[in-house]
Amino acid sequence: MDEFCGSEFWNNSVTWETDSPHFTRCFEQTVLVWIPCAFLWIFAALDVFYMRNSKDRNIPKGILNISKLILTALITILTICDLVYAITYKGETFPVNFYTPVIKIATFILAGVLVHFNRLYGMRVSGLLFIFWFLMTVFHIPRLLTEIRLNNNRVDSEDFDYQESFDSEHYNFVSFIIFFVLSCLILILNCFADSQPQDMKYPPSDKPCPEASASFLSRLFFHWFDSFVWLGYRRPLENKDLWSMNAEDTSAEVAPRFLKYWNQSVAKNSQVEPYNAVQSASFKKSSASINFTSGKAKKPSSILPALVKAFGATFLFGSVLKLVNDLLTFVSPQILKLLINFVSEDEPLWRGYLYAGLLFGVATTQTLFLAQYFHRMFLVGLRIRTALISAIFRKALVLSNVAKKETTVGEIVNLMAVDAQRFMDLVTYLNMIWSAPLQISLAIYFLWQILGPSVLAGLAVMIVLIPVNGVIANKAKNLQIKQMKNKDERVKMMNEILNGIKVLKLYAWEPSFEQQVLKIRDKEVHVLKQAAYLNAGTSFIWSCAPFMVSLITFATYVMSSNEHILTPTRAFVCLTLFDLIRMPLALLPLLIVYIIEVALSTFATYVLVDDNNILDAKTAFTSLALFNILRFPLSMLPMLISNMVQTSVSVKRINKFMNGEELDPNNVQHDTSEKNPLLIENGTFSWGDENSTLKNINMQIESNKLVAIVGSVGSGKSSLISAFLGEMEKISGRVNTIGSIAYVPQQSWIQNATLKDNILFGRPFDKKRYEQIIEACALKPDLEILPGGDQTEIGEKGINLSGGQKQRVSLARAVYNNADIYFFDDPLSAVDSHVGKHIFDKVIGPEGILARKTRVLVTHGLTYLKKCDNIFVLKDGEISEQGTHQELLDKKGAFAEFLIQHLQEVNEDTENIDEIKAQLEGLVTDKELKAKFDRAISTTRSRSDSTSSGGSGKLSRQTSSNSETELRHRRASESPAKQADTSKQNGTQQQKLIESEKSETGSVKWEVYKHYLKSIGWWLAGATVVLNMIFQGFSIGSNIWLARWSNDDAAANDTGKRDMYLGGYAAFGLGQVFSQFVMSLIYSLGAIFAAQKLHTVLVKNLFRLPILFFDTTPLGRVLNRVSKDVDVLDNQLPHSSRMLVAMSFTVMATIAVISYSTPIFLVVIVPIAILYYFVQRFYVATSRQLKRLESVSRSPIYSHFGESISGTSTIRAYNVEPRFINESEEKVDFNQVCYFPSIIANRWLAVRLEIVGNLIILFAALFAVMGKNSLSPGLVGLSVSYALSVTQTLNWLVR
Repeated sequence: MDEFCGSEFWNNSVTWETDSPHFTRCFEQTVLVWIPCAFLWIFAALDVFYMRNSKDRNIPKGILNISKLILTALITILTICDLVYAITYKGETFPVNFYTPVIKIATFILAGVLVHFNRLYGMRVSGLLFIFWFLMTVFHIPRLLTEIRLNNNRVDSEDFDYQESFDSEHYNFVSFIIFFVLSCLILILNCFADSQPQDMKYPPSDKPCPEASASFLSRLFFHWFDSFVWLGYRRPLENKDLWSMNAEDTSAEVAPRFLKYWNQSVAKNSQVEPYNAVQSASFKKSSASINFTSGKAKKPSSILPALVKAFGATFLFGSVLKLVNDLLTFVSPQILKLLINFVSEDEPLWRGYLYAGLLFGVATTQTLFLAQYFHRMFLVGLRIRTALISAIFRKALVLSNVAKKETTVGEIVNLMAVDAQRFMDLVTYLNMIWSAPLQISLAIYFLWQILGPSVLAGLAVMIVLIPVNGVIANKAKNLQIKQMKNKDERVKMMNEILNGIKVLKLYAWEPSFEQQVLKIRDKEVHVLKQAAYLNAGTSFIWSCAPFMVSLITFATYVMSSNEHILTPTRAFVCLTLFDLIRMPLALLPLLIVYIIEVALSTFATYVLVDDNNILDAKTAFTSLALFNILRFPLSMLPMLISNMVQTSVSVKRINKFMNGEELDPNNVQHDTSEKNPLLIENGTFSWGDENSTLKNINMQIESNKLVAIVGSVGSGKSSLISAFLGEMEKISGRVNTIGSIAYVPQQSWIQNATLKDNILFGRPFDKKRYEQIIEACALKPDLEILPGGDQTEIGEKGINLSGGQKQRVSLARAVYNNADIYFFDDPLSAVDSHVGKHIFDKVIGPEGILARKTRVLVTHGLTYLKKCDNIFVLKDGEISEQGTHQELLDKKGAFAEFLIQHLQEVNEDTENIDEIKAQLEGLVTDKELKAKFDRAISTTRSRSDSTSSGGSGKLSRQTSSNSETELRHRRASESPAKQADTSKQNGTQQQKLIESEKSETGSVKWEVYKHYLKSIGWWLAGATVVLNMIFQGFSIGSNIWLARWSNDDAAANDTGKRDMYLGGYAAFGLGQVFSQFVMSLIYSLGAIFAAQKLHTVLVKNLFRLPILFFDTTPLGRVLNRVSKDVDVLDNQLPHSSRMLVAMSFTVMATIAVISYSTPIFLVVIVPIAILYYFVQRFYVATSRQLKRLESVSRSPIYSHFGESISGTSTIRAYNVEPRFINESEEKVDFNQVCYFPSIIANRWLAVRLEIVGNLIILFAALFAVMGKNSLSPGLVGLSVSYALSVTQTLNWLVR
């Protein structure tokens, strides 16, 4: 390289061993130029990848992008001038004068090309170009200082001749200054984002997310979120403050991507078996068909491959960020090692400041990488949750009857609420699978460098604990399965109770059902207690683990050789490495003990193996730093295992549901070449069991005809309609329908929407047609009664309508739908006879609105049969007769029997007996049959006379009309004045039956905390705090003890003193382990008692609420309380509150230790504390309100889901599945709109708090450098190793 430059490449005496360091000219012109250029060329492919995947195009030309191109062109021209000058220069030149400008010219042209194509491909920001220009500017600062220094020297020299020197040195100086200024300007321009592209795939939203228009620097530090946090601090956030979802994160974008790969997976697993697979064949006489069945069952598909294919790319990029962060983690202990050396030896002062700056720089770089990593992982988690909820909803709409028997609405809600959430929790930490082993390996490598083979002794302890960990994980998995089973059972029970709450209250069954719920809850609590004991046990094991590792490692080290001395550098660098590995034990309910327990066993081994092994500050604190790194993966492993166990249970549950049998779309064909719109040939159908419900069905229904289906109860009339709709399993035969279908089910299905929306059912509003249908369906008097007319909100399941009103709304919906084919499943049984006659005449009959449509009517109304074109009589699942009314009467067969049986059972109030008698007299010619009819009619009359007017005539189909006439008369009999008064009083409020869920605002009231602590028990809560204080006391004590030991030179020669230090250190370690174990156990049990108490209060209050509450509160909202919120009480809240206490004490302990080591630190801690206070105040105000909004937006997802599941047959019949899927996805998207800002708030906080933590590291290191002469190496190691662990602690404390 010296020949390449014509000067020396590296000179230690001018760069390192000096009081005023600088690089050589050769190093500045080669390495410092080539590194940024190499960076751009290596990562340009990444920018090209982003451009190719960009959905937008054509950013308009503006000042920003034109300025970037002009400046890039200028800097390229300047470099060309440098090259030309070098070529034409008369004096001596070297290869570096040609190669470096050529490399720069090529790189700047590439940068210009990227700027141009970024504009064409709609890329508003380029992180690559920002980093390139940042590196180019920063790496040229040393040369800038050199050029200024040399120029000053030239000017100051006495024999300076301006004219002579201008040729070379002065040209280089002027050229470089211009180059540096241009480089700085381009860097500044890259700090801003370009304007919005002109051609966008998605239309711009009203409230776009500010991230899209944020610069790279703003995205890096989450600065774009500042205004939102400020708004959240000034006033409680509301839904209108939230931004729209990023288009690529919406359900419309995410769900199809997942479903594409899921459907491929399902198709692949259900492929036809190879020709040599064992097959059996069976011949069906009824359908004249041969059915082949494969000997091998369909292989179930798993959601995991589809998730990996759909979201793996983003996850992979996040993993790369994690890798960089992990590697940077190990730089800090090495710098700490250098810092302790600096304090203990005589080195130039600038090195100390360099080490302090490096510690801060490395920590800040880690902060930014980690923030981007978590941001991506949370986004992947969010997308997985969106995709799974959408897939579960879609699946629920097509589940077959067999699959429906195996799952309940409660279980499916749990799949959405709990299982999909598990993926979000896992994704964040999934990288620990490779990250933890990597960190442990690197930590052990660096520990080996410091302590040699002694580390293997500690490693043996870890290996021994692996099977222990396996047993614990297996036990945890079993407990998790039990817990989810119990939770499902409880949510299912609550769902059934809430559905039948009226019946429960009517019979006063609340106490017995309350006991049933609490009995299931007791089983849940029993499992939670077992989990608490298990967690306390694992906490104990993982507290002992690092303690044993370090004890054995150090004992081996000091006993293995006379030359092994445990210095502060060794001790504290090792401890820091362990600490970094163990850190998130803090995340776990398995709070692993802090730095010292880890170190203890290693130090003991080190000093005991050999009398010559002496523990000095360098050995002790470098080892401590490495031990601290080990703490992170060690502690993460149990948490990761616990998360993976929970997620694997969820994967199995979701897989089972997603592989459930679906309705066969080929059950019904739509062959338009058929003559008749409705046809069944040789049909045999079942409800999914072995017994066929319908047999030998042959039906042809002509276009525009009215066909009636009659038969006794249970003869299969409703099943026949279901067969036409494709709801039943077709065993044999053929079903064909032509045209759109409308369906009025026997049990009307009403949505929680306005009455008008229920009728329109997603169709455009046509006022004239709408009013005509309202009149025809006899809804006009109801609209006059209802408080808000057709704008009245109908409660869930039509709770505020009578049976007859619901049926008429269902009928109006079908008529408004204007379909080709109409199926009416006994719609007139729920209405009074005169209303039924009105509806038949105006809607269904030959003179009605639907006269030109094909209609199939299941009915018991004998008066309507005469007007039907054809009648099918069903008996025991078979068509026994068919024909016109007259033909069937003449046959004197099954139809006549049905009429006689029906007349004997019917109530005179429900059927107009006189009208039936008049009809039959004109039609029945056979005397014997006429006599039978007369006897049946007289029997009915005599029964009606003998019973009171309120007696319930037993109908064949027992559907109540809910005394609808009486209700109308009662309302009408109220004085008009009173009605007017009432409506005036309630105003528009009456239209709104269901109030939208309100969220609390402002800070969480002290009463809430007080109530929770009271539920835990004051003694248990107090004991947790005291034990935490004892734990931190032991922790600080052990560190100070270690610092004294490593500074005590006498311990190097006196084995008695060494053993005394070792014994004291062991005692401190054991104290931490036992206080940790007892604290974990006490608090876990307290939290379980609290969860049990609060759940009991919730259930008791639910059962004691008036019916009005259940009429006006959506079911999903109550289910949200008993499923998701109880899960938070059981699992998340205990963990969060215990973390809060532990982290608070850890932060206090850290500040105490640093202040004890360097008292001047107290001066800095005040401004840092103020900064910390404001950051957390801003965050807590915003985050708390976002959590509330998210919780409120979750309930509608479950309400809509439950409602849709109960109406699947209607939704499928009307063929409106896409609309319901869209509605569900909109609700999920709105929930994500509330959730996304809270993810960003977390990252915003993390970056700011970690920078506060990094400042603590910087000042702890700076004060150590400044107090070099008065501080011992042990105290410096203690102070900085504590500072290194404070960053994440601060982060977790606020969260």
